[in-house]
Amino acid sequence: MNQNHKIIWKKGAAVACAAMIGLSSVACGTSSAKVENKNDEYTIDKKELKSTLTSTSFGTEDKDTEKVETVYVKANANGNVNDVIVSDWLKNYKGEDKIIDKTSLSKIKNVKGDEKYKKNSDGTITWNADGNDIYYQGHATKDVPVNVNVSYKLNGKKISAKDLAGKSGKVTITFNYENNAKEKVNVNGTEEEVTVPFAMISGMILPTDKFKNVSVSNGQVISDSSKNIVVGAALPGLKDALKLDSAKVDAMKDVNIPETVEITADTTDFELGMTMTMASSNVLSELGFTDVDATDSLNKVEDSMKLLQDSTDKLVDGSKKLSDGTNTLKSGTSTLKDGVKTYTNGVSDLTNGIGTLLNGVNTLADGSQQLSDGTDSLYNQLNAGVFNNESLNGLLSSYNTVNAKLKAAPYKSLYDSIDGMNKAQAAFASMPQENQLALLNMATSVATNGQLSSYQTLVQAMPDKASDVQKLAVVSLMMSAANGKNGSDLTSAAVVGNYYTEYTAQANQLKSEFNARGTNETADVKDGAVNANGTLWLSTTGSFQQEWNKLAYSAADGDTTAATEYYARYTAFMTKYASIKQLSDSLPALKKGVSDLKTGANTLNAGIKNTLLPGVKALYDGASLLNGNSGKLVDGTSQLDSGALTLSNGALELSNGLVKFNEEGISKLSSAFTGELKDFTDRIKAVDAASKEYKSFSGADDKMSSSVKFLIETKGINADK
Repeated sequence: MNQNHKIIWKKGAAVACAAMIGLSSVACGTSSAKVENKNDEYTIDKKELKSTLTSTSFGTEDKDTEKVETVYVKANANGNVNDVIVSDWLKNYKGEDKIIDKTSLSKIKNVKGDEKYKKNSDGTITWNADGNDIYYQGHATKDVPVNVNVSYKLNGKKISAKDLAGKSGKVTITFNYENNAKEKVNVNGTEEEVTVPFAMISGMILPTDKFKNVSVSNGQVISDSSKNIVVGAALPGLKDALKLDSAKVDAMKDVNIPETVEITADTTDFELGMTMTMASSNVLSELGFTDVDATDSLNKVEDSMKLLQDSTDKLVDGSKKLSDGTNTLKSGTSTLKDGVKTYTNGVSDLTNGIGTLLNGVNTLADGSQQLSDGTDSLYNQLNAGVFNNESLNGLLSSYNTVNAKLKAAPYKSLYDSIDGMNKAQAAFASMPQENQLALLNMATSVATNGQLSSYQTLVQAMPDKASDVQKLAVVSLMMSAANGKNGSDLTSAAVVGNYYTEYTAQANQLKSEFNARGTNETADVKDGAVNANGTLWLSTTGSFQQEWNKLAYSAADGDTTAATEYYARYTAFMTKYASIKQLSDSLPALKKGVSDLKTGANTLNAGIKNTLLPGVKALYDGASLLNGNSGKLVDGTSQLDSGALTLSNGALELSNGLVKFNEEGISKLSSAFTGELKDFTDRIKAVDAASKEYKSFSGADDKMSSSVKFLIETKGINADK
């Protein structure tokens, strides 16, 4: 295959890689100085990105071009276009006094000089150049042919630009491109409308303090200490224009031409400055596709096939050399024999090592026997003591008796009442101040209606130093919670008053429950006399039952000190009771665990003696047998020598097979290749013609050479906005 033919084929198969020509050298020398002003930082970033993108191999204009057009597209963070401004540079090579130009722009203004223009009847404009170049801008009145759509994902899930600001995680930014430019061309005698291929080079600057592990598809990341300049390339429309999906040459169907750019990074407090995308047509010429004379290459395909034939002959000669090499292999078997001797020595060392292992396993077996005996002894001691501890059982029985008493009314009712007021006090303190004031105002209203005097005695059981009005508010909040509310029902003094009445009834009921015990017990309650249960209560709570009764009655009667002490004693007893109960409840599990440990130790001991020890012994016997039979391996080298001869015969068969492959495959490939490759190269020329035809967005005079590129700028994403 001749050299030109190779170039065509390789470029067709590697077009995706060619899209990145020039990216490796861009962004060199960018400034990393810290910028305090956000506007200054934006301007610097914009200049750096523009310099980076225009330094690629795409978008360069011919130095002799008379009109250079740059289309600036302003878009939001998703790529939706807000404004299109076009900058035109008219090069006055000949120093003409007047320059005639054609444009569709509105709001035209001279941006570098004071030269004026006038509109002509044929739609053109004439600049009074006075020998100078003209630089002017205007607003576009039509849609741009290429657009950028930017989408975002955070941790694999889609997210909008505004919601992404300030977030942290794995971010993915995807640039999807729309190419709506069409041109009619002649392909093999047939007129077709093809998509004009554009090279889209997108870039952004990602600060290193907010972005780590940055990667980009079809591009490069250029980093310094403060930022990453990310550049990616895509060629939307090229694959469709070349019709690679339906190409007759199968290899071309697998060509991967990138049509999107995807950037991934780990971000902290996401914030993104502006992004910039440069779009340029004339892709195929800039990639070098049209530098090859395809017609000449196709005429020489037969020569290329002859070259392939010559290569096949050389391959046959190489197979003969392979046969000669087998003789060298045979001579190497003597070296192999020496190696086998070294191997047999190693087997002997292995046998000795396994013998040492066997001794160690014997020692392990002795240790496992001691472990088994020890766990048996531990189980027997615990079973005789802790697992059958009558003292613990008796203590638990005593605590159960007292617990049953304290869990019944009125003891538990009194505790719940005090606990409820404590919690209500905390809830009141955490309420917003305006809610506290509102509740206090309603409580004051209840108090001024004559209800506070009788209420003052009842609220004394609440262990705090708050005012009576605040206590009334807290009791109201407690009663609200008891009714499944959060205080939202306390909307009027009437509601607070109702809760006051309900609480008064509950407090009276509590005292009635103590009084209902009868005259004798009531007397005991009041004077703290000791009854028959004295020893039981003293051993479990540290106090006699009569002391508990007296303390509880005083608390119910409004004694603040008694209420505080009763709450503390009740809480302490229930905590201690729970600990003893938990200890008692855990003993069956402990007993089972020790029993399992005992069983496991016995099983381990049996496994070592009955399985591991015999296994290592068998391994030692096997190694000894291997050591005794290693000499037989030396005899096998002669069989290897015979195998080398067989390999030589196989190499000769390979040579004959290659000749047949050439006759039945290569020659047929040559004839099929000629027509199919010609169709593909003709289409390349046609698409190249279409890309060259698109040379202006806003218009240019037919007599004027022109070039155009698009710079699409998306708005940044700022967490502060």
